[in-house]
Amino acid sequence: MTKPDVTLQPSKGVIAQAAAQIYAAHIIADQVAEEDADAWIKRSIREAVAIARTIDASVQSDDELPSTEGGEVVLQQTETQAGSLPSVKKTPAEIETSASQAAADALSMEGP
Repeated sequence: MTKPDVTLQPSKGVIAQAAAQIYAAHIIADQVAEEDADAWIKRSIREAVAIARTIDASVQSDDELPSTEGGEVVLQQTETQAGSLPSVKKTPAEIETSASQAAADALSMEGP
């Protein structure tokens, strides 16, 4: 028996991970019948892509951030479907600290 060789681009790998987590949540919520598994997998992928697109439209990546003198970065206000995000002035170190704290908080959250 040979193993399938699957190579994904980094962005597709992230979406695959998110889709797997979404699919697992549907299973845990007892929403997935065995005969409907393929449909639920496709739905989970669509949901993960929708989340990724919303993030892409709402958040600037490091490559998209303008560099300014003095080490300060201004996050531009971006219109989203739900409204707008406020402009925020932070140094790169403050942005990294906020992201690290958010990740640590997310990892420490326990489910029911």
